[in-house]
Amino acid sequence: MEDERAGMHFESYVWPVMDPQGEVESVAIFVSNVTARKVAEDQLRRSEETIRSLVESANEGIVSVNNDGRIELANPAAEKMFGYGKGELDGQPIESLVPERHRDQHVGHRTGYISDPEPRPIGIGMDLVGRRKDGTEFPLEISLSPVEGSDRKQIMAMISDITERKQAENSLRESEEKVAQSERRMRQVTEHITEMVWLSDPDAGELLYVNPAYEEVWGRSCQSLYDDPRSWLKAVHPDDLERVKAGFGQPEEMFEQEYRIMRPDGSVRWIWDRSFPIAANPDGRSVKAGISIDVTDRKLADEALNKSAERNAALIATIPDMMFTLDKHGVYLDFVPTQGQEPYVPADHFLGKTVVEVMPATLAQDTMQAVELALTTGRQQELAYEMDLDDGKHEYQARIIKSKDDEALAIVRDVTAVKRLEREERLRRERDELEGTVEKEMLGKNPYGLTFREFTVLHLAADGEADKAIADQLGISTFTVSKHVANILGKMAAASRTEACVRALREGLLT
Repeated sequence: MEDERAGMHFESYVWPVMDPQGEVESVAIFVSNVTARKVAEDQLRRSEETIRSLVESANEGIVSVNNDGRIELANPAAEKMFGYGKGELDGQPIESLVPERHRDQHVGHRTGYISDPEPRPIGIGMDLVGRRKDGTEFPLEISLSPVEGSDRKQIMAMISDITERKQAENSLRESEEKVAQSERRMRQVTEHITEMVWLSDPDAGELLYVNPAYEEVWGRSCQSLYDDPRSWLKAVHPDDLERVKAGFGQPEEMFEQEYRIMRPDGSVRWIWDRSFPIAANPDGRSVKAGISIDVTDRKLADEALNKSAERNAALIATIPDMMFTLDKHGVYLDFVPTQGQEPYVPADHFLGKTVVEVMPATLAQDTMQAVELALTTGRQQELAYEMDLDDGKHEYQARIIKSKDDEALAIVRDVTAVKRLEREERLRRERDELEGTVEKEMLGKNPYGLTFREFTVLHLAADGEADKAIADQLGISTFTVSKHVANILGKMAAASRTEACVRALREGLLT
């Protein structure tokens, strides 16, 4: 019976009391207070319900196996993990969840565990595999523990599907192998290149790697650099040392400089050095990587080129030619003047414009034709022309050559003075030749008493030369020519120049 008001629980027992004749004489009633036991039973029931609820809702598979190796309990997670429906695993042998090739071995393991049960993971160092209902397999982890308080030996197995973790581990392992392979290949590359490659931990003052090119370039051993990572600074030329130290001493900044080093054999080499921070060490310290290249040959070539450029510039400055760069369309791209000569219009008036816009029409046409021929044939084209400028007529000679596939170089020289000298020289030679002829003829026959100059004028007049031409050839004025002609007519009693010339030829005075 129960006293609801007090929350007490009682149990009563009734025994009949028999007389000697076997008749019921009376009844004995015993009442026992079982409140404590009821409370314990309720607590146990609630505890079992809680445990069952936890087992049912657990994400891990939980399987209880009896002494015969048969499954007494499989939670929903285990059923789902192995592909079974609700209750399908009940009573099944635990080996049904093991691939056939491992079942015999598993029976031995199970028997051994039952004989000495204790909580522990199984398969340490092994790859455990489970078998689903459809026969597919998957990797798993199992932790076993005996079930306490049971009159039969039972084993509780906690099972985890580690497929995703295995995949991640495999991916990580493959990635690490690729990285290791890449590092091996990179090391093979760096071991055979002529550029120096290095890695350092500036915070720790430690050199992590340097390739053999250091020995070739610096003339010092790699081991000396491992022993003292800053020993390379001892080789830096004194004039460059402070600058190099200042730049290299900033571990978080990029370093890029050219400097000289002194090799042990006394030779000087130019180094182009570039370093930069890369991914930090696991402890957070930065790593610095760098590449150093021996650029001595380039520096020497640059110096030689600069000297050559200076010589060329000085040489060009002495060349009495103007240089114009034109493209295939006749556009002026560049201009190099020369001492004492300037184009007839300022450079800013023709650069960027076409030949047609700058030159007279006929000259522009001749220039474009020469440019086209130079570009198509690759042969030099020559062009001579005259231009009337403020100080008189100027004569030019142009050589047009192909400089690029679509550009030509016009080398133009003002030859006005040269041509004038050439003409003067030609006239002098002609005058000397004429005067020599006149002198010989005067010695042979001169009945009219003509002077040497008058005889010379008579020769030129007989050749049909006008007074201006005679004056230019003899270097005298036209007035003087007219005086000589008048004297000739008077001495020969001739009415005209023509009559005097005809008489002189007829009488053999002139050849």
